[in-house]
Amino acid sequence: MLIYGDTNLSNCHIDVSSGGELSLGSVTAEFGSGQGIIVYGTVRIAGATLKGAGSAVWDGVHIHGAGSVLSNVEIQNAVNGLSVYNTYDVSLHNIAVSGSSFDGIRIINSSVEYASSFHPDYIVTNNARYGVYYDGHYNSSFEQNILKANMYAQLILDGGATLVNAMNSRIYEGSSQGIMA
Repeated sequence: MLIYGDTNLSNCHIDVSSGGELSLGSVTAEFGSGQGIIVYGTVRIAGATLKGAGSAVWDGVHIHGAGSVLSNVEIQNAVNGLSVYNTYDVSLHNIAVSGSSFDGIRIINSSVEYASSFHPDYIVTNNARYGVYYDGHYNSSFEQNILKANMYAQLILDGGATLVNAMNSRIYEGSSQGIMA
């Protein structure tokens, strides 16, 4: 499925099954409570704003399949803004997540690629629990990020997660921990 141009989507839920592909570009999408983007295939999102409709807290973006690419994406007011589960070869560039009722970005047993040419790669602010949460697996780089004012920790490594080359990032104004490992 391809959705491009100055498109507004509202009150939608999108499932991408294994083998399927979704491409979103220059899109503003509003989701209701219990709605979101669930991906078992491949997703390519560029230049999109994804948010809850009105005061709705939506389910966010959940990626379970390899080969997905997100760049210049803004995610607002989700339960968990962006979650990547049990996969590899996912590229995230210039992702902004704010106002999640749980975690901004969750990387669970997955490897994620970053492009240091985009500054910053993550801007994660004002989420109710953690800014960026890694659980398990090896990730090679965490550079050029801004993590600010997330409630409990800005960056957390759990479950044997390994993060190499964590540098050139601003981590500040959390009400509890900056980095937990």
